[in-house]
Amino acid sequence: MNRLTHFFRRLHNVLGLILGAQFVLWAASGLFFLRPIEQVRGEHLRSSAHATFAELPASAAPMDGILAATGEPVMALKVKPWLGRPVWEAETHSGKVMLDCATGQPLTPVSDADARQMAEAG
Repeated sequence: MNRLTHFFRRLHNVLGLILGAQFVLWAASGLFFLRPIEQVRGEHLRSSAHATFAELPASAAPMDGILAATGEPVMALKVKPWLGRPVWEAETHSGKVMLDCATGQPLTPVSDADARQMAEAG
């Protein structure tokens, strides 16, 4: 019985150290949340481009023209910056299609001139 008691005491001590270390790590990582919530969320790391292109330009192409230009059903549609201008990114079953916001014309596949401009912008 003495050996069994000794074994359980050692097991209890080892498990206590493992759990104690985990609790210490949880508490230490929780101290990170004492920072301002904007830093915790990483808002200072986000690109400001989303704020620039959040609203569509007044000359934006009509939505039905945009959807028809993809040639298939659109699962998701969002505006994003590309080469200094806002473009639509339409996600379809066959992949993503980029369309010019002002004209509604497809931008994919990327033209040679746009590819050079993207490479130079680096």
